[in-house]
Amino acid sequence: MVDARIRFNPVDLNQTIRTAEKFDLAMSLEVAEHLEPAVSENFVDSLAALSDVVLFGAAYLGQGGTHHINERLHSDWGAMFQQRGYAIFDLFRPVFWGKAGIDTCYVQNTFLYVNRSHPLYRKLLDQGFRELENLAFMNCVHPELYEVAKKRGRTLREKMNRSPAALLAAIGKELRRAGRKIAKRLSRQG
Repeated sequence: MVDARIRFNPVDLNQTIRTAEKFDLAMSLEVAEHLEPAVSENFVDSLAALSDVVLFGAAYLGQGGTHHINERLHSDWGAMFQQRGYAIFDLFRPVFWGKAGIDTCYVQNTFLYVNRSHPLYRKLLDQGFRELENLAFMNCVHPELYEVAKKRGRTLREKMNRSPAALLAAIGKELRRAGRKIAKRLSRQG
């Protein structure tokens, strides 16, 4: 049963989220990779408008998944938040990296973004936490996700990012592979 005090307001996250309220915390975990790439900046603007403290994680570039149309480097998201005055805290990966029982995508992809003008920013610094200044460090890939991606091989989307000739070659290779599989099945049936 859902707590009656919780208000649920469905919205299209590809559109700007509008509310007069500001919240203590905004959360978006494993959602942004499903949004149209063109709305990424707008989505970060919406989260920033909702709260000065944002718990955010999105699928890493090449991670794979159902309807993942907007996978990108974590540093891309980090740069968007930094441009809006948010500091990045990598609080969760050092604690949960390598521990069983937590889905690897949450372990790798989750960061806390805090507006530098918010009191929590100073509290985190006073407690010895440091904001992540080198955005490249955000792009560390968890070994389990790396292994999955390695087994899967290069995705067609990655191949599409190369030249048109490389794309055509990749499509031809995939078609030949599919043709061999079909021929093999037919030969077994015949």
